[in-house]
Amino acid sequence: MIGELLNEVLRELEKLGFRVTCGAKLRGASGYEHVFEALIEEPERGTVAVIKASERVGTEHVLPLLAHRIDLRVQEVVIAKYVEREAKQLLEAAGMRIVKVDTTTKASDVAKLLCEMLKGRERLNSDGL
Repeated sequence: MIGELLNEVLRELEKLGFRVTCGAKLRGASGYEHVFEALIEEPERGTVAVIKASERVGTEHVLPLLAHRIDLRVQEVVIAKYVEREAKQLLEAAGMRIVKVDTTTKASDVAKLLCEMLKGRERLNSDGL
């Protein structure tokens, strides 16, 4: 489910004029090469975000996700179907964006949220799109 939705979201972002690189690899300050489902660029402002997608995000996923945040200094968006409350709190406290989706979530809604985020007009609550 999450993979299909992500592909649709990326297509929607391209329609909105964003540059999308699937399977993006970024080298961090540590020299480690991080791999993401996608890198999206807002061409007017040059704003960049990376996307990780998962069916579930639990507390065991927090440390690896925070390592990306520290090493790369780019906005990271996690799209997931189920997110443990503690994991969401920790990741958001570190400045990451969590987008919780379900079977009724429309790709166009997620794309619009990402568009708003990259253009600096993000809604505060991205729970349950």
